[in-house]
Amino acid sequence: MPLFKRSPKQHRVAVYDTRPLPDDPEQFEPYFVAICECDWLGDFRKSSEEACRDAYRHDPNVDDEIKRPLG
Repeated sequence: MPLFKRSPKQHRVAVYDTRPLPDDPEQFEPYFVAICECDWLGDFRKSSEEACRDAYRHDPNVDDEIKRPLG
């Protein structure tokens, strides 16, 4: 019998805004996506609201700010 009870794995979910930069020579269709540090990946969405809903359905521990991985 274990001496300590394992706590559930903590999740940290962020929503990313992947709009290309205006001067990027390779423009692409922008999207928003929720990503968790547990390797979960939400669907690509057309709005931040949809991606945020995905994030909160996965786990309530969602970052307050939308991130921009491209600058």
